[in-house]
Amino acid sequence: MQCKFCLSPIRPEAKFCENCGQPAGKTEKFCAECGAKSPATARFCGECGHKFEVEAFRDQVGESGFATHSQVERTVRPFREQGEKLLQEGFPDEAHGMFKSGIQMLDARFSGDESPSYHNARASVFTGMSNVYKQRGDNEKALEWLCKARDELTGLDDFPFRLQLAEIHQLIGWSYYRKGDMREAAMSYYRGLAILEKTAENKQGAMLYQGLGKLFRALGNNEDSLPYLKRDRQIRVKIGDELGNSIASTNLGVFFAQMGDYAAAQQNYQEAQEISIRLNDLEGIAIGKANLGYVRYEQGDYEGATQLLESAIELAAEKWSWVLPLLYSYQARIAAAQRNPEKVLKYVEKARSACGEYISNPDRAIQTELEALARFDQKDHEGSFALMEKTMEIYESVNIGFDHYVMLLNYGARIVEHCRGLKSGPAKRQLLNKAVELVGRATDGFAKLGNGKYTVVCRKLLDAISRDFK
Repeated sequence: MQCKFCLSPIRPEAKFCENCGQPAGKTEKFCAECGAKSPATARFCGECGHKFEVEAFRDQVGESGFATHSQVERTVRPFREQGEKLLQEGFPDEAHGMFKSGIQMLDARFSGDESPSYHNARASVFTGMSNVYKQRGDNEKALEWLCKARDELTGLDDFPFRLQLAEIHQLIGWSYYRKGDMREAAMSYYRGLAILEKTAENKQGAMLYQGLGKLFRALGNNEDSLPYLKRDRQIRVKIGDELGNSIASTNLGVFFAQMGDYAAAQQNYQEAQEISIRLNDLEGIAIGKANLGYVRYEQGDYEGATQLLESAIELAAEKWSWVLPLLYSYQARIAAAQRNPEKVLKYVEKARSACGEYISNPDRAIQTELEALARFDQKDHEGSFALMEKTMEIYESVNIGFDHYVMLLNYGARIVEHCRGLKSGPAKRQLLNKAVELVGRATDGFAKLGNGKYTVVCRKLLDAISRDFK
């Protein structure tokens, strides 16, 4: 069965709580599409969020337009679905060939009449091509294909086309986010929501809310981040998007981890992991192991964290290489905490190799900071501080929150450690003043996030500076 409005398949019946969107008990029955009690008087499509009684797409475009749309869709669907499957299985080169063949077939059969459905189909394949380059780590090329897809759909008013355009704006926003251009990312997300207008209870709307939640979380603006992240999960649950629910739970886990609420973080990560296991989503399982490993690291269980990360690396190594920089960076972070510089540098090199020539600014900043920590433990304090300065420049250019505050704390702590070996004098006092400034900025940042653990660590370090360097 298809939604007659957006042409998406209708899911089988499920049970949801009418108020919160959580799965309902056995005593009451609810409509799978809208969550209303059955028999539903107002039914919705889980994909597009529209009530079924609105004017159907077929009625909008007429029999001729609908016939053209069906013909175009039948032509492109095998190429698009096979390309997406190959990408999911970790074969980007083969997926690239499949999408390219899809574009060639569309152009050969339908380029003459220039129908809206032809442009819509091209946009869908262009989006697939973008995902190929994103998986390869070439974010600039991915953004280029997304802009082509956006241009194909600009000016098309029918709702299915606007749905796809909203999704493309979400993907463009993510590309800008990875570049560190938070302003353009936010504008793309807001444009996507404006395109959906009041029909945002669908996968496209959930993704846009997710993007805004992650963006404000990265900026350290938790007050704005949490409502967006919760709205994302609420929509995912309501429309029965289990994979999306796993991702939404992961994002909430990151939010709570950055606040220092590790119990809440672990609960959300575990919920995401259980969904991934149920769906046999190996990529999600690898990410879940990484996040659960990070929680172990923050709690000082380095052995448990390492075991989880090694298991995640084994899963991700063959097909989901984009996850590897994060995993290796976590391993390097553990080695840094254990003051093992050779091991830190080994994992930093692995992370850089996994990124290839295409590396995002956040990844570059994390890897540079970790190298700086290793250089310090190798007694190259001058080289370490130069790398810390470079890291700080990257963070300040992209305005990232939590990771930036961690770097400021680490930089300040290493300056204090360095000063313990210096004789009193103006140079030492200047360095200590710099340490106080860095740790003070970190303190303000962690306090803004509500992270009690790191706020206390910062304040203890400031107290130690006052006590030990009078």
